[in-house]
Amino acid sequence: MNPTHALGKHMRNTTQLRSLLTASILLAACGSDSAPFRNVDGNGTVDTGTTDTGTTDTGTGADTGTTDTGTDTRPVIPIDPTATDEVAFQAALDLYNALDYAGAEAAFTQFIANFPNSPRADNAAYLNARCLYESGDPAGGQRAFTQFIATHPDSVFLNEAHYFLGRCYFQQTNYAAALPEFQASLSIDSVGLYADDAQYYVARTQYQLLNYAEAAAQFDKLLNDFPATVYIDNGLYYKGRAQFALKDYTSAIVSFDRVLTFPGSIYLDNATYYKGRSTYSLGDLAGAMPIFQSIAVTFPGSAYEDNALYYIARIYTDQGNCAQAQATLADLGARFAGSVYVTNTQTYLTANGC
Repeated sequence: MNPTHALGKHMRNTTQLRSLLTASILLAACGSDSAPFRNVDGNGTVDTGTTDTGTTDTGTGADTGTTDTGTDTRPVIPIDPTATDEVAFQAALDLYNALDYAGAEAAFTQFIANFPNSPRADNAAYLNARCLYESGDPAGGQRAFTQFIATHPDSVFLNEAHYFLGRCYFQQTNYAAALPEFQASLSIDSVGLYADDAQYYVARTQYQLLNYAEAAAQFDKLLNDFPATVYIDNGLYYKGRAQFALKDYTSAIVSFDRVLTFPGSIYLDNATYYKGRSTYSLGDLAGAMPIFQSIAVTFPGSAYEDNALYYIARIYTDQGNCAQAQATLADLGARFAGSVYVTNTQTYLTANGC
């Protein structure tokens, strides 16, 4: 990972109020959104072989972004490091950097009440909202970011506030409200620290809204505009899922194969399973079989193991090999007694003469 990705921008330089990039380099501890890990998008939902509702994403993953090259033409406002408000701000910031979000939120709230005219006022309000988001309170974060945007429309943190407001809505599965926030963030700064994150979530939100053609186009934009983004495997996987939903199985296989070139990706079992699904949907039973069989071998413990066994049994059934289909059903029932795929497999075998 590019080391600049581990830096989050959440304050200004202590000597120049409007110094953006320098501030982001000075402070590396920024909470979960700057950790070098993405959200693991769940482990697969029930898949009956027809409808696919997608996996669960709580929106709590890393926002590592790219280097912020944005500028601000407003006059530089000097900061006195010994001023009472600055000392109070730095004390609150220390709590934030220590990941004490409850303590930091209380300190920033008190700062806002005590120093409403401080040059740090918007900085404190933004971080107050970030504390709520980081502590797992998306509803509280939503209210705080909404208030921040209304109160500080000229803040240098406006694009970030729109982005995190979008993340708050996304976590609450209010995708229709999330989408314009991610779009607003990009319209304010299309090359900033969170630009690739925002573009990814524009595409993801379109996917969650079942706008699969637009989602695929937006994932293409992510991959084209931000070729070094840490979301590249995420983008490729969900582009493949969008293509799969559109029944463009050949293109989906290409996308899933590209995911499989990233050995550390969290989507390897997901991509393998949906490559198998795509291959099966193209009628290539012989090609799909080893893909599904590889799930248990390559990804032991994957939540797609029972899904894969279901498709293995279907392939045996489709090929007229009822003995192997029944053996697979027995294996599935023994290993995953509570899985919905046990019943689904029994139903499929019975309906097809096995």
